Amino acid sequence: MKKLFFLLILGLLYGCEEVIDLEVPSAPQKLVIDALITKSIFDTQKASVEVKLMNTSDYFDASIPTVSGADVKITNVSTNEIWSISESDDKGTYSMENVVLDTLSPYQLTITIEGEIYEATSQLVRSVPIKSVVQGDQTLFTGDETEIILSYQDVKDREDYYFIDFGYNNYFVGTDKFYDGSDFSFSFFYDEDFPKNEEVFISMLGIDEAAYNYFRILLSQSGQGGGGPFSTPSSTLRGNIQNSTNPENFPLGYFRISEKDQVPFTAE
Repeated sequence: MKKLFFLLILGLLYGCEEVIDLEVPSAPQKLVIDALITKSIFDTQKASVEVKLMNTSDYFDASIPTVSGADVKITNVSTNEIWSISESDDKGTYSMENVVLDTLSPYQLTITIEGEIYEATSQLVRSVPIKSVVQGDQTLFTGDETEIILSYQDVKDREDYYFIDFGYNNYFVGTDKFYDGSDFSFSFFYDEDFPKNEEVFISMLGIDEAAYNYFRILLSQSGQGGGGPFSTPSSTLRGNIQNSTNPENFPLGYFRISEKDQVPFTAE
């Protein structure tokens, strides 16, 4: 019996040395558009624009292919005022600062790449100020996580949805369905790799219900960390951007306009 057991162990050990060539299916490359206009909750009009363009990559690719040379414009639908957004870093990021935002007007995003036109329309969604951000002493699974407790006052009788950026590609989306008008606090846990004694900015942005549903699904599929939810989309989850030239070649991603509050936080 001992001899048979020894032979079985040897068989298992040698079997583990066999190289398995695993083929991972490669999906057709898709354009990904992450477009955001933000206005500070404490500023009446001034806003900033950031549009990131990239292509999807295979699961094991080490880098994310960015898209340069696009023509990016944002148009005030009410007045036909046009902003031409220039590429800021030759790495697929197009940005503009200190634009005067009409808070009551919808805006249309238009991106032209290789003869195809991508379009979406969005309007400012209000948010609320962050009341406080403090470090807690609770942990989750490993005992090395960092707890952060974020508090804010929700607006009564207004249906609110929130997108919260905790920095280092950590995101959370929420709704006031169960605490409308209340003073609300909740805990978020950074993993053990989150840097200590280093300042990070935490941002709270208003989004609408459609964006909430989109990001809730996207974050559940992609998880936290890495390159963020747009790095390697795990499915063809469609946002609010259409390809008006070739509808079948639709992009991934989302265009949103959000009121925003931002506070610094340093973990100890």
